Amino acid sequence: MRLKTALFSALLSTLLLQLLPPALMQSVHESSCADLLFSKIYDAHLSMIPPPKVNGTFNVTFDMAIAQLLELHELKQTVSMLTWRRMSWYDTRLSWRGRVFDGNLSFNSISSIKISNSQIWKPDLVVYNDVRKTELDWSLYYASIQSDGLVRLNTPQLMKLSCPINVQLFPYDKQVCRMKIGSWTMDGFELNLLNSSTHADLSSLTEHNEFCLVKAPLERHLIKYACCAAPYPDITYSILL
Repeated sequence: MRLKTALFSALLSTLLLQLLPPALMQSVHESSCADLLFSKIYDAHLSMIPPPKVNGTFNVTFDMAIAQLLELHELKQTVSMLTWRRMSWYDTRLSWRGRVFDGNLSFNSISSIKISNSQIWKPDLVVYNDVRKTELDWSLYYASIQSDGLVRLNTPQLMKLSCPINVQLFPYDKQVCRMKIGSWTMDGFELNLLNSSTHADLSSLTEHNEFCLVKAPLERHLIKYACCAAPYPDITYSILL
């Protein structure tokens, strides 16, 4: 009886697949291949251990878009805004281009896959002058992984920055709020933080009814602190309002 049920289920599955439109059949096949590929390259320990260095260094590239200026609070000396963070780095442990699994299994036809970023290692980049009480729930967002191991992670982030504000000349005042970004635990020998542009992306900015966000250039710093011998890189945006 069980054998008949199993045979019937297999025949029914085959028949249903044959009835699917070609485009949907292709989608189902690609999804199954991506799941199989992920099972071959994934290791639970990868989410805890930084990727190996390439040519003696490990680069993380950072970029940011400012989507909306929400509030400038004079009494609290803060500015709130919605941003889109864009990070990328190479994790060769997640690459599959040119690799063969189980003796003869290859996935070279797959150019990229998307997986929950909670399953992979990611750099601990923080905004040093962010005064929010809650952190972003990273598990909600997916990372894109290319066949050569390039990982791209784009996430929205609501920020509240400490910023010295003086509105004595309002409505003709100018404010400069700085946003300093860097790794919380890794020094410059462990993580080389790079910027992919010279300023924040303002192409999708929603205008504020009181303040105009004019520009947000950035500078990359390499600083040695009294505590440590290694330098610490950071990217600092100067947001002109």
